[in-house]
Amino acid sequence: MARPPTLWSWHHIMTHLRSSKLLQVCQNIKADGVQIYAIAFEVTDPTVISVLTQSASGPPYFYNAQTIADMTGAFSKIGAELTQPRLMR
Repeated sequence: MARPPTLWSWHHIMTHLRSSKLLQVCQNIKADGVQIYAIAFEVTDPTVISVLTQSASGPPYFYNAQTIADMTGAFSKIGAELTQPRLMR
């Protein structure tokens, strides 16, 4: 009789599924021309950082904040970018 999956394996499987769904949703949103910003705060897990990096619209849209000051700086930069006037057709 096969052993049921451990809690770790279920956690790993569910994390992978959620990450895949998140990346697909972000890809669809970016395909519609929406820019996505992502901020990691005190994240050390390389898998989470990878998912957030891929979710963002590109390297300039991803911030890896390790301190409150880093996060404040990220929000300040994002706010400044969002309030810049843009020419539209």
